[in-house]
Amino acid sequence: MERSKMIGLIHGKAQKTYRCRMCGRLHAGPVCLECGSSAIQDPLTGLAYEGFLFALTGKTSCRALSDQELEMVLKNLSMIGLEQERRKMKEAWVARRKLMGVIRSQATRMFGLNAQARVDGFCEKCIRRPLDQCNEKELRKVIGWLRRLEKSRKGEGYTGGRNDEEGNVSVDDG
Repeated sequence: MERSKMIGLIHGKAQKTYRCRMCGRLHAGPVCLECGSSAIQDPLTGLAYEGFLFALTGKTSCRALSDQELEMVLKNLSMIGLEQERRKMKEAWVARRKLMGVIRSQATRMFGLNAQARVDGFCEKCIRRPLDQCNEKELRKVIGWLRRLEKSRKGEGYTGGRNDEEGNVSVDDG
């Protein structure tokens, strides 16, 4: 990569880098990975940027860096953003896994052995994709459907079975 492009990338990434007010760590997102603070984060100032360069290379300007040093600085700035993205992906995966567990347990409690078929039917009809391919927002829709259905079953108007002509309830076991 050309030297001028590397310097441009370093300056672009440095503009998207923040210093946490609580612990002083550099990060790329709205929440500090070290202390978890989501307070207002300080953008990386010129002085802090020079300190970052000096800590890595012993020089305070990109112009004074060799090509290998530029690559090292670029790699370190990239890792700051990658670490943030990895954490977001892991948190999303954990949240999705928890939601899937809630869906499975609630559907099994409500539908018994037919739970998977009922949930799959809802997903095909309303979300238009299988349950295992749903994102977090769509999984929350499934949970909402299950909760509304459970609430309607517990409330008045739901008999849990069929009414005969006289209003007597016969409960279905299956």
